[in-house]
Amino acid sequence: MKSLGFVGGNAYPCLMTRKNEDGIVYIIMYVDDFLCVGDERALKKLEEELKGPSSGLTIKVTESLTDYLSCDIKIGDDKMTGYLTQPHLIKNLRKTFGEMVENKQKYCTPGTPGQGVLRPEGEEMKIASEKQKMFRSGAGMLLYLVKHSRSDIANATRELSKSMDGATEVGFQELLRVIKYVLDTEGYGLKLEPKKDTEMWSITAFSDSDWAGDKQSRISVSGYVLYFCGVAVAWKSKGMKHITLSSAEAELVALSECVKDVRFVMKIMEDLKLEVKRPVVVRVDNVGAMFLAENSTTSQRTRHIDIRYKWVSEFIENGDVQIVFVKTAENDADIFTKNVSGDLNERHVRQMMHLEE
Repeated sequence: MKSLGFVGGNAYPCLMTRKNEDGIVYIIMYVDDFLCVGDERALKKLEEELKGPSSGLTIKVTESLTDYLSCDIKIGDDKMTGYLTQPHLIKNLRKTFGEMVENKQKYCTPGTPGQGVLRPEGEEMKIASEKQKMFRSGAGMLLYLVKHSRSDIANATRELSKSMDGATEVGFQELLRVIKYVLDTEGYGLKLEPKKDTEMWSITAFSDSDWAGDKQSRISVSGYVLYFCGVAVAWKSKGMKHITLSSAEAELVALSECVKDVRFVMKIMEDLKLEVKRPVVVRVDNVGAMFLAENSTTSQRTRHIDIRYKWVSEFIENGDVQIVFVKTAENDADIFTKNVSGDLNERHVRQMMHLEE
């Protein structure tokens, strides 16, 4: 691709760009699957070059974008909206677990509200090895759903992943609950409805944490979602690496994880020569965390906080990031830190997902 004039990005080398008199073309590469986006004339020229004998490549060209990396992409008639689903993976879930969950009730949330998965305290509490194999298979498929299209099950799946080496019967039943929810909502997918109201591209984010959310280890849970022009492009539900001593500290750790991805997306935009609106607004529902992020001073209550979590202050000072308070009920990242109630789950999920029963 470099011999054809393409340049790889600094942030993500597999995202390449070529701009010449024919127009601009962007290529994203995943092993041997190339997705090309660009001006029609430039794309036609690229197709001629790749099909020519001098390229040394054997290629197959599809005219429309309907499938990429086992994800189905549905584009509306207006060519301005769409959504992304993973029906092949859901089909495998139904084939493996369909009979086990068909008589279960219909759930309005993926995980049991207010509860989490506990690891077994002794070998006698673990399920049998064959059942554990099924547990790992089911949790693995759910993790791949979370990666591309089902952000709504991120926290419930993270809870399940704590027991990959040994689950209890309660944990196995929680797995079946999440799978039942996914099968009942197989039409759900990542909503693709970008909004661009100004000359610049916009990034916004929500960050949240659940202080000491893990009832066994007392590790806090961090979560965030990042929107690019209104489309969710990054989300995460993750247990922290160490115990935090206050809710403000936990929120600061979660905020730092969120800002890492904000910086990554900003660098990708720079590689694509797209101007991003600054500062990027990150919404947090904890005033204490906002103070810690915006002020470099320390006290007896905060001096133990690792300096790497204070680096957020640098991006605030140089105008790249702005921290804004948001009410907990309006924080979209809330569903990535705990199993919330049905009303809250639906409210947040509607912001980032296409809902089709």
